Amino acid sequence: WINSNMGYMRALDNIFIVLILALICSVLPTGMIIFAGCAMMVAHCYALGIEVAGFMLVILLFMLILFLRFSAGKNIVMVFTPLAFAFDLPALLPIGCGLLSSPVSALPASGGVIIYYFIRYVRIQSQVLMSQDTQMIDKLTLLSDGIMKNGEMWLTLITFVVVILAVQLIRTRQFDYAWRIAIVAGGVVYAVVVIAGGFIFDVTIDIVSLLIYTA
Repeated sequence: WINSNMGYMRALDNIFIVLILALICSVLPTGMIIFAGCAMMVAHCYALGIEVAGFMLVILLFMLILFLRFSAGKNIVMVFTPLAFAFDLPALLPIGCGLLSSPVSALPASGGVIIYYFIRYVRIQSQVLMSQDTQMIDKLTLLSDGIMKNGEMWLTLITFVVVILAVQLIRTRQFDYAWRIAIVAGGVVYAVVVIAGGFIFDVTIDIVSLLIYTA
């Protein structure tokens, strides 16, 4: 997924590199998957410029220091978050986390949302970032705006956290069909928060696609 959405460094955009990393990750703890993924993202960003790589590294370190250390054992959720978007099933991840994990999983899920939208933003702005005419300060300003002023990203992050907490709260109640009710409630909460947040953050929402995802 990283190579298909970034792929700026040709040496890493190679099926043999992916297979070697997969083999290494298969015999090491799951934390190695996160480390390998982060290393590949930073390397691909370096191909666009040292400023881009530095910005990505700061984001990753900030998440590690701020909250990933509090969610040890559940950080693999951060890896699955971009994949949920890749398969057009974004609602599946927060509902699944609420059913199968604890409220702490909202932390790595939030990190995965930030990484997904940052990678997408970098792909859109890749030509500008690679241009020799773009100054360092302009690149850093562009990248910071892509995080701080990305209403869709913040809306998705809030939605994920709310859905995970709502599903987990209902799932742990002691009444019949708690799991089924939690799944339905999670889908409804996801749709409601996204639609309501679309007005607040002034984000255009594809209602038809949203209903298909949540269904």
